Amino acid sequence: MPKQIVIGREGNQPFALNDPKVSGRHAVLIVHENGALQLADTNSTNGTFIYNGHAFARIMPGKVYNVSPDSMIRLGPETQFHVRRLIPKPVKDPPISPERPKRYDISKLRLLYDDYHEKKINLDSKSDSINGMRSMIMLISMATGGCSGVLADLFGLSNNKLMSTLLGVGIGLTLVIVLNYVIKSRQEKVRRDRQANEHDFAVNYCCPGCKLPFKGKVYENILAEGKCPKCKAEYYESHR
Repeated sequence: MPKQIVIGREGNQPFALNDPKVSGRHAVLIVHENGALQLADTNSTNGTFIYNGHAFARIMPGKVYNVSPDSMIRLGPETQFHVRRLIPKPVKDPPISPERPKRYDISKLRLLYDDYHEKKINLDSKSDSINGMRSMIMLISMATGGCSGVLADLFGLSNNKLMSTLLGVGIGLTLVIVLNYVIKSRQEKVRRDRQANEHDFAVNYCCPGCKLPFKGKVYENILAEGKCPKCKAEYYESHR
């Protein structure tokens, strides 16, 4: 529906008209939805005029004339203004203030980082111990060969070299099998513990906002950067 702006001392134009030679309801401006503008005189006493580039020309009462925002109009003999003054300015939406980035206390990340590396050192130490146990297999093999005579005397087989040799080999082989079993059991446990440590660290050592993984980054560097490179969340440490 077109909007009508009544112009005059009793009109609804956006400014007051106090000229006594301007009628109460002097003219009307019709504002169409597509932006087109039309002006009509409403049988005013002193007439409505449109500037045609050379002079003000009076318009016929009740007849509609096309105008633009830059058209100059005159009401009566003195009051004149551009049509744009009658058109209310569009209300601008208030500027949207940028949302402040969220802040997160990343103290727990320090604990995760320290715990991960402490477990890693312990697991590396256990791996070194297992490697040391492997070297014991060769020592056991050599020891059982050298102690076969003692074992033969112990079991009363000193006169039977074959039996004493078989006894030494049997005992050595038994020890090697047992030691191999212990080594494999411990090695498997270390493997599972290492896998669990790596998994927990990869899952939990990340941005608390967008879950960007931080594996491979030193905690102090994350804290020094102060924010996530992806979601821009800000970081702080509560106990510092």
